[in-house]
Amino acid sequence: MRPYLYVWNDPVARELVASGLQFADLAPAIRGGAYLLRHRAEDAREDAHRLAYVTAAELPALLVEDLYAWGDLVWADFATPEPPTLAADAVAELLYYAHARRPLRDVAIAGLGNRFLAAGHDDGWGLALRYTDWRHVDAILARLVPEYAAIATALRDGASGFWLADGAVSPEIMTRDLDAVLNRRLAAR
Repeated sequence: MRPYLYVWNDPVARELVASGLQFADLAPAIRGGAYLLRHRAEDAREDAHRLAYVTAAELPALLVEDLYAWGDLVWADFATPEPPTLAADAVAELLYYAHARRPLRDVAIAGLGNRFLAAGHDDGWGLALRYTDWRHVDAILARLVPEYAAIATALRDGASGFWLADGAVSPEIMTRDLDAVLNRRLAAR
């Protein structure tokens, strides 16, 4: 995790928007593996549909790569030790998400057993994390953020955005213009 966290939640869209969370912070929540829908991974394998993936056992090797240099990293987790056999509709939903950065139908994709759809930029700079159940996000943030208990309910409910840095928590606007928030906040440090 970066030394700050900017975060807000849209409970209707089931989307957490954040800056400060890196892929390595989310990797422990990946059970079976992840489809890498936009990436520059050198060692990803391909399934029968030519979708790149890594299994949970292969995640440590992925985490030593320079994910920041990739620019975009768009992924969806899967529940099984190897990638599931996907129907054409599920492949279409994954490809749509990779392109549009929003689900075609729902965050949960049939046959995938996924908990997340994630679109990140410059590893840790910007993240849009779609989730199937808030409890999965809650567990990640509770593990990573010492001040999380102070914001957990308001964040879950989408009541406010937050800036967390140096052990302090302050309210922040909820915007997708991460650059504006980060430039203002980081310049003040």
